[in-house]
Amino acid sequence: MLKLAETRNELKVVNDQF
Repeated sequence: MLKLAETRNELKVVNDQF
């Protein structure tokens, strides 16, 4: 569960960059 949240957080950061 924690890993999933971490991955989603990373995706959100990538989304914000684009």
